[in-house]
Amino acid sequence: MRKAAEAGEAAAVGEFDAENAKDTKRQADAGIQTIKFDGAAAEAFRAKAYQAGWEGIIKQSPEHGPKLREFFSKK
Repeated sequence: MRKAAEAGEAAAVGEFDAENAKDTKRQADAGIQTIKFDGAAAEAFRAKAYQAGWEGIIKQSPEHGPKLREFFSKK
């Protein structure tokens, strides 16, 4: 069962890539401009996004939010 799940997950990557490409094209055709961050700017944006997300979770659940953050965050 585990091998089947791993194979399914591996196949899904290509499907998600194709769906993302179609969605990006659809947005471009609608006049939506794609913004791409590289290097330090990408890392700073990602860090702020994660921080804002965890702040919302912790605000919603002050007791369990910090525990969830510890469990799901990379060390």
